Amino acid sequence: MKKLLALAALSLAAFSFFSCDSENVLSYGLTDICNVVDGQLITDDGLKYNITEYKAEGKIDTVSRAYISFDLLNKTEGAVSEYDIRLNSFGSVKIKKAIDMSNAGMDDMGVDGVNIFQGWVSGPYMNMQIQYTAKAGSKTKHAYSLVFNDRVDNTDTLHFRLMHNAFGESFDNTDIPSSNIVLVNEMVSFDISKYLAPVGDAIILNFKWDWFKNEGGYLSQEKEAYNEDLLYVKKTAAKN
Repeated sequence: MKKLLALAALSLAAFSFFSCDSENVLSYGLTDICNVVDGQLITDDGLKYNITEYKAEGKIDTVSRAYISFDLLNKTEGAVSEYDIRLNSFGSVKIKKAIDMSNAGMDDMGVDGVNIFQGWVSGPYMNMQIQYTAKAGSKTKHAYSLVFNDRVDNTDTLHFRLMHNAFGESFDNTDIPSSNIVLVNEMVSFDISKYLAPVGDAIILNFKWDWFKNEGGYLSQEKEAYNEDLLYVKKTAAKN
């Protein structure tokens, strides 16, 4: 009998966002990814957000990088590229370096299912919301890596693969009942600056990963390959 994992019964979102009531707001319900520096939020493009209203749960100064939901209140008086915001919610973002395939270890090259739910480049980072399956209540720490394929021609396209090692606790392990499997969402920023540095004006970034098939709102144990391209344009090139 085919084992399926019901997506509807799981929490698919890593962060919960909600709207707030206010009269004087420039824009509601924005999201961004920022570094947290002395209580100020600084984006990879250099924008600065000052938290003048705090509605979020938890203390944002406990993380170094965050994915935030906020309302833009106004431009900070007397400042350039600086804004006052109402912080509605936030989630921690992990920072990891992408690694060369030729230097990757066994743990880095895991072939368990992992999904890129969304992804975008900002500054030196490839930001991703990733999903993977895990055994409920387990203390096993999963390993995942963004691996650069330095064994192929990367002249016109930079080739990456997202890999995941569940250490035997993936959904396709037939010894684990589907009722003991949960879907995990994480935000991670992979530092790909060493690969972007030599790029001229623009280049294609290619990403590959393997994830379980979606069968009408259920995940099947059968995996399928994904292959997506992203056009990267350097900021200096975009301005010219």
